Parts: sequence; structure tokens; C-alpha cells
Amino acid sequence: MMEPVLGIAKQVVFKPLLEEDGVAVEAEQDGYNRHWQAPIAELNPAVHAFQALTIRKWEEYLASSSGRLAEAR
Repeated sequence: MMEPVLGIAKQVVFKPLLEEDGVAVEAEQDGYNRHWQAPIAELNPAVHAFQALTIRKWEEYLASSSGRLAEAR
């Protein structure tokens, strides 16, 4: 009984849902291709905080590794 129900659900629910995602992803890629140089308008503050943390940690790593390189010379 479960297999026929899932077969119908696949066609009625899941396929249209995935097709909508495909349209959205294509539109997003087209927009990026046309406006790749424009800054991204990010509304989620967690994204900015994560990016700032990543940059800070990378800069700390570079500073510490360059210090180790200078000591090794």
C-alpha cells in the first residue's frame, strides 16, 4: 500500500517542489552572471558575523605562520 502512495506523492508533491527549486537556482545564477561585480545584499546578520570571524581567523593564522617563517630563517 505504501509504494503506490509514495509513487503518487512523488509525482504530485515532490517533483513540482524540486522543479520550483530548479527555477529559483537558475534565476539566482543568471542574476549572479549578469551582476557578479555588485555587492551581495545579505539580510541575515549571522552570515556577516561568520564571514568576519573567518577573515579574522585567517588573518591570525597568516600572522602566526609568517612569524614562524621569520624565526626559521
